[in-house]
Amino acid sequence: MYNRGTLTTPNNTKEDVVKALAWITSLRHKIMSKSNGKQNGTPNLDHLFTFDTTPDEMEARFPINGHGPSYLLWLQLQTLLPIIQRWKNYRENDPEIMYQDGLMHTLSQLWTYLEIHDSLTQKGEAENIDLSLMIKALLLHDVGEPLRKFEKLYYDKSWEDDVAEYNLFVEFIDNLGFELDTKKQLVKAFLLQFCLCSKTLEQNPDLHHFPEEAQTVIQNLIRFHYKEAIVFMFTENIDYWRYTVSMYRITGHMNAFKSVCVSNVEPLDMLVKKLPALSKTWTPEMSALAKQFRTDHPDVPIDAPGVPSDRT
Repeated sequence: MYNRGTLTTPNNTKEDVVKALAWITSLRHKIMSKSNGKQNGTPNLDHLFTFDTTPDEMEARFPINGHGPSYLLWLQLQTLLPIIQRWKNYRENDPEIMYQDGLMHTLSQLWTYLEIHDSLTQKGEAENIDLSLMIKALLLHDVGEPLRKFEKLYYDKSWEDDVAEYNLFVEFIDNLGFELDTKKQLVKAFLLQFCLCSKTLEQNPDLHHFPEEAQTVIQNLIRFHYKEAIVFMFTENIDYWRYTVSMYRITGHMNAFKSVCVSNVEPLDMLVKKLPALSKTWTPEMSALAKQFRTDHPDVPIDAPGVPSDRT
C-alpha cells in the first residue's frame, strides 16, 4: 500500500496520484477475488475491475496531476458500489426479483431524495436543508459495505457492523489523501445515517460505541442538522418501500414486501409526524394499505426461506 501521507497537499504530484490509483486497483482485485465477481446468477462484474495497466503506463498516457483525491473517489464510487448485491437472500429463492446492486441503490435513493426535496420546497420546508450534506450522505453511506466485502440487510445490522463500516470508511478516505477539511465533510456526511434511532427519532442509543471523534460529529449533526437526519432516514425507508412494492406488483413476490411492511411502516409514520411536509410522499393511504397487507397475509414469512429471524 502506498504511503497514506503522500496525498495530503493540494499540489499532488502525478506520481502520488498514480500510486494511489494503483492501490485502488489492487484493492478492487482483492475484493473481487473474494466474491469471484459472479454469484447466484447475477451479472458478471469482472470487466469493471480488470485494470492491468501499470502505474508507469498510466502516467505516460495522461498526467492527471490536480485531480487527485476527488478523481479517485469519483472512480471508486462507480467501481466499489456494484460489488454489493442487495436483497440477495430473496433473489436466491425468487430470481424474477429485479437485480439491484449498491450503485443502483445509490442512484435510486438520489432520485427519491430529489423528489422529496422538491415536495419539501413546495411546502417551504427545504430552505434550511443542507443540500450538499444530503447528496454526499446518499452517495457515501454504503461505501463501508464493499470495503467489508459483504452486505447485511438493514434490520440485521448491529452497532458492531456500523462501527466497523465507519472505521473502514475513515481509513478509505485517509488513503485517498483528501485535505483535512474535505475529509471532515465527507466523514460528517457518512455519519448522518447513524444519528437517530428509528424507533424514537432521538439520538442513536448505540452512539457510545463509536470512537469519540465520531460521537462528537454525530452529536453536532443532531444539534445542527436534525432535519437532514430525518429526511435521510425517510429517504432510505421510502426507497426500501419502492423497491419491494414494485417487486410485489411486478412479480407477485411477497416476502421482501412483507418485510418492509413490518419493519418500515411505523418509522415512516413517525417521520411524517415529525415533519408533516413529508406526507406528500408517504400518505395515510399508503400506510393503511401496508398495514392491511400485514393483516391479510399473516402466513407470509418476512424473510427469505431458510433465513432465521426473530422479527414478527
